[in-house]
Amino acid sequence: MGASLVAPLGGCSEEGLLPEARPRLEIVIDDHGVPHVYGATDADAFHGAGYVMATDRLFHMDQARRRAFGTLSEVHGIESLEDDKLARLFDWPGWGRRHAEKMQAENPETWSLLEAWVNGVNARIEQIEAGEVPLPHGFGPDQFDYMPDRWSPEHVLVQATMTGFGNDLSFDRETFAAIAYDLFPEALNAAQILKPARPVYTMVGPSRRHAVAPPPAPTRVRTTPSDLSEPFDREQLRRRLEDSQPARRALRRLRGIGSNNWAVSGEHTATGRPMLAGDPHLGFDVPGIFYALHIDSKSQGGTINAAGFSFVGMPGISVGHTDKVVWTPTTAFADVMDVWTAAMPDADHVTIAGSAVEVVKREEIIIIREQGSAVGEGTMRAIEELDVPGYGVLLPPDLVPIPVGEPGDRYLMNWVGFEANAFPSLLDFNRVQNIDEYDAAVDGFGGNFNFVAADADGITFRVGTRVPDRDISSGQTPWLTMDADDASTLWTGEMLDLDRLPHGRGQGRGYVSTANNDPFGFTADGDPGNDPWYFGGFFAPGWRAGRIDSRLQEMVGAGGITLEDMQALQSDVHSNLGDDLVPLVQRAWSAVESDEALAEYRGRADLAQLVDVLDTWDRQMDRDSAGALVLHMFAFMATQRVIQDDFSILFLQAMDLQPVFIIKIATMALRGEFPDGEVVLQEGRDALVVGALADTAALLTERFGGVDPAGYRLGDFRVTSFDAATGVGIDRGTFAAMGGESTVNVAADASFFALTGGVHDQSVSHWGPIFRHTATFDEAGTPQLYFNFPLGNVAEPDSPHYMDMHEAYLEGDYLRMYYARDEVLDHAERSFTLLEEDAPSDG
Repeated sequence: MGASLVAPLGGCSEEGLLPEARPRLEIVIDDHGVPHVYGATDADAFHGAGYVMATDRLFHMDQARRRAFGTLSEVHGIESLEDDKLARLFDWPGWGRRHAEKMQAENPETWSLLEAWVNGVNARIEQIEAGEVPLPHGFGPDQFDYMPDRWSPEHVLVQATMTGFGNDLSFDRETFAAIAYDLFPEALNAAQILKPARPVYTMVGPSRRHAVAPPPAPTRVRTTPSDLSEPFDREQLRRRLEDSQPARRALRRLRGIGSNNWAVSGEHTATGRPMLAGDPHLGFDVPGIFYALHIDSKSQGGTINAAGFSFVGMPGISVGHTDKVVWTPTTAFADVMDVWTAAMPDADHVTIAGSAVEVVKREEIIIIREQGSAVGEGTMRAIEELDVPGYGVLLPPDLVPIPVGEPGDRYLMNWVGFEANAFPSLLDFNRVQNIDEYDAAVDGFGGNFNFVAADADGITFRVGTRVPDRDISSGQTPWLTMDADDASTLWTGEMLDLDRLPHGRGQGRGYVSTANNDPFGFTADGDPGNDPWYFGGFFAPGWRAGRIDSRLQEMVGAGGITLEDMQALQSDVHSNLGDDLVPLVQRAWSAVESDEALAEYRGRADLAQLVDVLDTWDRQMDRDSAGALVLHMFAFMATQRVIQDDFSILFLQAMDLQPVFIIKIATMALRGEFPDGEVVLQEGRDALVVGALADTAALLTERFGGVDPAGYRLGDFRVTSFDAATGVGIDRGTFAAMGGESTVNVAADASFFALTGGVHDQSVSHWGPIFRHTATFDEAGTPQLYFNFPLGNVAEPDSPHYMDMHEAYLEGDYLRMYYARDEVLDHAERSFTLLEEDAPSDG
């Protein structure tokens, strides 16, 4: 590496707007607070990108890094212990080191750019250490009172490991579902839990699905838990679930709950050029909120000119566009994790395929800060983790509360990410010039994403992740848990080839769209095990996918699609759940006078008023809508009525894990979409529906004094929290947002039922679109991107860009992402250079 661009440490000069003479490294901040970094080389530009991210988000970066390394407790004490335990259990720091070693050896070009970016971050930290610039918000003595540590390229890869793990996370659902099947087999078999609410699949046409004969029953089925008597001990079960709750909540904070993306070919647009839209849905806590940025070395002879959004703490543009291609991902929900029950004949071995395999013990020390102590001081807690090289890691009992398998079994979890990776295409997205190059970048990068992209001439959709090629011919159940003694369930190292991964270019439709839905339709019958190969089992319910697909069909049919049409669909808050549930309410209420089973509800004026509210509701999950609040409450109450008696004490835990999935099951059962669904509707469909309406009336009366719609709105109860959005312990506020669980503009997985019983004071969501962007192309074929995102691009409260983006985000207004240099300078707020004229370029 050459010398730093910043020397001496204070060599950052504020100069107002710059003339056209181009310095080696120039940074222009536009009136949205977005930095435009112009470097003479790729390395110079990455150095500048690291510097500006550290300037605007250093505490956020530090918190994301600590979460990946498992050192949050050093700052925040015992409240962050479960997050740190997860990082140590899955050894993200160790795998980050292995990735770093492999990248240095096999991908030195990318490694050099990581070094350049880290040098830029550290240049800013050096200025802080020297007292030349203020200590960023979060570090100060009136906050968490510590100094930021320097960065290394390895840190980037540790964080990338954590991010990839969270995106791939499925084992918690698989183990929970296996437990539910184990305890309540009749109800689970009646409710086809994997069947989608909307049969919309990305891969269309006759080749989408090739049914084969159903396999025999799973290889290992028990009707009663191994160490719980039948009927099982509810108190023992309750204690186990309660003990595991903190760990499972820490896991849930990692998960990306979904996203939307679609692209329309030019033949259907008003401009004759493709258009694209995307909105990733992640948690609003660390590391979720992205950073808007533009990196340009190409105008001075480099290879990169990319703008969009970056993961905080990671270099390059993660989602956005180059000068020719625009792209956006959603989580593909491909199953790249599996769980097995494995016997431990002794403390040092597990039995796998009939052989004893050695367990490698790894001690992890977590420092837990105590009140009054400095960062890095406090109680030391030693944790022993058990790795099984080549097969994964043994899960601790406090993470998975109920043993499934035989007495003495432990859960063994494997992930495709437990393998060193040089990330050969990590930054190729920032250079691509057409969709063919983009597809090649996807294939090289991998990643569990539905990548949708466009250039001025076409659109593409592609999944490049590494999915194990599993044997499902004899009843193996990779979407649940399997027996490690059964060799046929083990991974062979073979992966699904491209022909068995979702991909296409919108042939026959003129558009591509994904919303975390099943791409092939393998779950259409609720069984992903009777198809020619296994891709995954737990997909999104399909409500968002169904709405997007139906609207795109209408838009394509009408032709002349505009960017405003794309933005309107992205902001759509039509309740697909309302479409499913309101007709059930209407039907059930019409039967009250004639059905003796409903006699107790006759004469209930409050229920009649609620029916009228739903009848006249426009099906929009608008924060100012009374009907939207009635639907929101009714959906949860109906789910409780349908599910709780069948799933007993697991119900509240399941609603805490992923409520929209459980709401889907209850809704489909009420709609008669399961062949044996009556098993979970013992009281009768109409009685359950009217009973849930009565529950809704009681809750409205308790909270708002009655059911009169003049007295409440959705935003009075269902809100979105941005607590920890730019760092743990930094509460960025709670706001009434648009949307709901089933809307395109989603407000996902809101809490409702308290685990201790009753309903929360507010239904709080911590997940949603972390940004929205739409794009088209100008006549020269250059992408034109429009966006909104929450809060602001700068995490310093005294900055004008601390909250300046938030109103546009809440209202669904779109801003221009400036890109052409003249346009950037026209909207420049300030600019500066990082200078050392006689220093050689980094890299």
